[in-house]
Amino acid sequence: MFQLRIGIVMPVSVLVVIAIVTSPTQAEPASTPGKFTIKRDIVYSSPDGKDLLLDAYVPNGLGPFPAVLVVHGGSWKSGNKTQLSGYAMRLAARGFAAFAINYRLAPDSKHPAQINDCRAALRWIEEHADEYHVDADRIGAIGYSAGAHLVFLLGMAGDQNKPDDVVPPWKPGQKTGRRLKAVVAGGSPCDFTVLEEDDKVLSHFLGGTKGEVPEVYVTASPAFYLSEDDPPILFFHGTADELVTIRGPEIMIERLQKKGVEASLYKVPGGDHITAATNLQAVQTSIEFLEKQLKPMKSPAATP
Repeated sequence: MFQLRIGIVMPVSVLVVIAIVTSPTQAEPASTPGKFTIKRDIVYSSPDGKDLLLDAYVPNGLGPFPAVLVVHGGSWKSGNKTQLSGYAMRLAARGFAAFAINYRLAPDSKHPAQINDCRAALRWIEEHADEYHVDADRIGAIGYSAGAHLVFLLGMAGDQNKPDDVVPPWKPGQKTGRRLKAVVAGGSPCDFTVLEEDDKVLSHFLGGTKGEVPEVYVTASPAFYLSEDDPPILFFHGTADELVTIRGPEIMIERLQKKGVEASLYKVPGGDHITAATNLQAVQTSIEFLEKQLKPMKSPAATP
């Protein structure tokens, strides 16, 4: 489902390209008249006494606006909240309150630290909904690469850290607490259990090889949390992605659709792991999907 090279870290130069190419303009000011305002470096959680920050991109107006959690990639060990600032600005310009987050990074922090930080960010958005003119009943998420894995896992697993069973058939447990209403996952890993027993490519993130910590490879994989009540999801993926192959999302869509969950895939023709992230049509398709799922339908005009 995904290649063993998933552990490679995107160079800093690539992360900058992603941020710039997906931006509405190359240099948006902190306040854009008639569009949105950016508030930076807001503390949303302090696990182990370490402050985690987010940037809020809030449309100008009273709202309430649907919200989107924006989660960066970087092999769970690099990157920051500015990486997908272009996604966040485009969302804010289209009437979403977007919240781009930092989260704890491997190897200092291992799973489930990263997904727990995403859960904390979701709680923070709900708790500060009035302040940021957010409709707390309409919150989705978008992420790329490692960030896509995290929003996919957040959407499918909710507040639980593991399925009921960690031996076959891995039944999902009762999903309680906060749930996303829509998920967009770009270049997403889906199932870590396909790795070889002694492959160390994810040891920095999962704390060992699959042979050493097999349960963690299950509990960290979104593939083992799928159920009939999962939120709608859109994957987008480069057809030539050799870092994370497209077969993973294809399998997830088949399984989700069998459960009656709305799931689709936008393919970036010839796109690799980097160019798919910066593909403007993929970003546009993602925003249109979030508009469909999170914005209320307009009532038809009354008939005289």
